[in-house]
Amino acid sequence: MPENATKPEARGQARREQVLTAAAVLFGERGFHGSSMGELARRAGMSVGHIYHYFENKDAIIEALVDREMAQRPGALAGLSQPAGDEQSVVAQLENEVRRVLERERLALWLEILAEAARNPQIAAKLHAADDVASERLTAAVSARLPGLSRRAAAERAGAVAALFQGLIVRSVYQPGLDRAAVVRATRDALRKLLETPTPEGGK
Repeated sequence: MPENATKPEARGQARREQVLTAAAVLFGERGFHGSSMGELARRAGMSVGHIYHYFENKDAIIEALVDREMAQRPGALAGLSQPAGDEQSVVAQLENEVRRVLERERLALWLEILAEAARNPQIAAKLHAADDVASERLTAAVSARLPGLSRRAAAERAGAVAALFQGLIVRSVYQPGLDRAAVVRATRDALRKLLETPTPEGGK
């Protein structure tokens, strides 16, 4: 394919990212329903009509935000698939993911997405599908790391890891002034325990 044939596609992708970056901030600040397309267009530096060229409506934008977030997850999980024995580097990767989850801008956006999913079946379906994919990847990574576990046991550990991260989002609402460094330390200890090779008595 000629190089110049990919330029329109690359420009289109860049424009989509421009919209999504602006939307992530705006939706986090004002909520999904409190954000107008006019304000989004202003922040994205383009016209409303231009945005509609890339996204059918606001639902499509929030669905794309879910896709973008999930696409970033594999990097955080990459080290999990390494054989047990190097917990330090794996836990360090997951610590970085904890810090990423606790970023205020990301927290606000995810709370808005979750609230919208509770009342919008289309957004809920997108979120459930994305979570199914993420859960499968996480289970596979745990299985590769701890091959002695049954599939069921690996899925249970994967679910515990996911619940740990998802719970951080809710906890940040109850305690907005929480000590993030302390949370990272405590989460690190919990993750290390979840990634341990089970004893014969505890294995399945």
